[in-house]
Amino acid sequence: MKAGSPWQLSWAITKVAAIVCLIPFICRGADSSTKSDTKQSIWEYGTRANVTSSAALSPDGWIYFGSWDKKVYALNLKDELKKDKKVWDFTSNERIHATPAIGPDGNVFIGSNDTSFYALNGKLGVKRWVYKTRNWVAGSAAIGLDGTVYFGSDDGNFHAMNGKTGERKWIFQSAGWVESSPALTAGGLVIFGSNDGKLYAVDTAKGAQRWTYQTSGRVVSSPALDGQGTVIFGSADNKVYAVDEATGKERWSFTTQESVQSSPVIGAEGIAYIGSDDFNLYAIDIKTGKPRWSFSAGSKIRSSGVIGADGALYFGTYGAKLFALNSKTGAKLWEAGLGGAIFASPLLCPDGTLIIGSTDSKIYAFRTESKGVLDSPWPIWRQNVMRTGRAPVPAAPVAIKP
Repeated sequence: MKAGSPWQLSWAITKVAAIVCLIPFICRGADSSTKSDTKQSIWEYGTRANVTSSAALSPDGWIYFGSWDKKVYALNLKDELKKDKKVWDFTSNERIHATPAIGPDGNVFIGSNDTSFYALNGKLGVKRWVYKTRNWVAGSAAIGLDGTVYFGSDDGNFHAMNGKTGERKWIFQSAGWVESSPALTAGGLVIFGSNDGKLYAVDTAKGAQRWTYQTSGRVVSSPALDGQGTVIFGSADNKVYAVDEATGKERWSFTTQESVQSSPVIGAEGIAYIGSDDFNLYAIDIKTGKPRWSFSAGSKIRSSGVIGADGALYFGTYGAKLFALNSKTGAKLWEAGLGGAIFASPLLCPDGTLIIGSTDSKIYAFRTESKGVLDSPWPIWRQNVMRTGRAPVPAAPVAIKP
C-alpha cells in the first residue's frame, strides 16, 4: 500500500465516516458552537459517493466537480428556482478525486482513477479527447495562457498536453507519484510536488528541470505563489516551506506538530493560510515565516481555504465542520456541520454563494457576505475559481509621454 495514495485516502475516509458522529468527543480542542454562529445550507446536491473533488466555476455560472461514483457533474447555478440543477454528467471508469480545471474555450479537464485524463466539452459533457497514463490521476491540472494543460499522475510522470488536440508536448519523470497540483508562474515555470519528497520546477516550453527542493516527507500539498517571487507549500514532514521561485533556495520553514497535506492560500497583506493534521489553521507572515495567529479546528485539516473579498477565510475539516474566520485575527465568524469529512476546498462565487463537497456524497451551498474572492496573489486553491493554477500575468507598464 502506498502511503498517502488514493487507496489509503479511501481507507481513511471510510474510517472517518464510521466515527464522524463521535468526533466532538474524541477530537481535542473546544467545540464552541452556538445557535448564533451555526450556519445552515441553502441547498444541497447528492451524488452516489464521496465528494473529495473541489468545484470549479465557469464564467457563465456553471460549476463542475467529480465524485467517487465515477462521474463528473455540471450544475447550472443561475437558475435559483430550479430544484435539479444538473445539466449533465459524464461517467469515467473509476473514482474521481481530482478537481476540474476550466480552459479558455470552456472545455473541462479532469483526471480519474481509471488512469485517464479527460478533456470534456463544458456545455455538452461529451468527451473531446482522452489521454492514458499508467496509474491514477488524483491531482488536478494547470492551464497555461496558450491552452497547454499540465498535470501529474501516480505513475510518477508529469505531463504537458495540447489542450485542443490531446497531443502530448513533453513528459517529465519524478521519483514518486505526483498528486500535488501544479502552479504556473508568470516566468515560464510549472511547479509541483511529488511523493519522493521534492518540489520540482520545470520549464514549461521543453519540460527541462530548472531546480528541485528536497523535504523529508511526501509533498501532496499544492504550491501557491505570492507574486513576489516566493513559493509556499507543505510537506508530510510536518513543515510549511517558503522557497525562491527562480532558484528553489529556501527562505524559511515553519514547523507544525503533524503532517501538512493541505495547500496554502495567500491574502493581500502577505499572509499565507494553511492547515495541518495537528488540527490547526495557521496564518504565517511570508516575509518572516512567523505565525500571526493559529486557530484550533478540532480535527485534521486537509481542505485548503478560500479568502473572500470581505476578508473572511473559509475551510473545512476531517471533523465534518466548515469554518468561517476573520483572516486578520483568526476569530471565528461561524461554523457549519456537514454529514461527512471535508477534503474538498471551498468555491466562492461572485454572489457570495459558497460551494463545498463532503464524504457524505453531497455538495452544499451556503450564503455568505463575501462577494467573490479577495483580490490577492493566491486567494483560493488553484488561484482562481476556474481552478487553472496559473499566476496572473503582471500588467505591462504604461508609457507616459513627456
